[in-house]
Amino acid sequence: MPEMPAFLANVLEPRFARPARVVDVVDLAPSLRRVCLEGDSLKGVAFRPGDEIELRVSERAFRHYTPAVFEPATGSLEIVFYLHGRGPGSS
Repeated sequence: MPEMPAFLANVLEPRFARPARVVDVVDLAPSLRRVCLEGDSLKGVAFRPGDEIELRVSERAFRHYTPAVFEPATGSLEIVFYLHGRGPGSS
């Protein structure tokens, strides 16, 4: 589980991040949640099945996820999260 000091994450994130906004959240089951994101910075990004993205989930923690759906033409993606109730990724 990647973590780094918060001050370092704050310096590096703007240099490497692609901003996106949450546009929809749907609970699919008690422990499954689909989150839809969109961002102009995602338009035209090359993506292949099995690729992963990294999300900052707390001040120091980052988690890797594989998008279930990615639309480079519109800059949208969907991620299905398993919520096991432990750790910053679940919240």
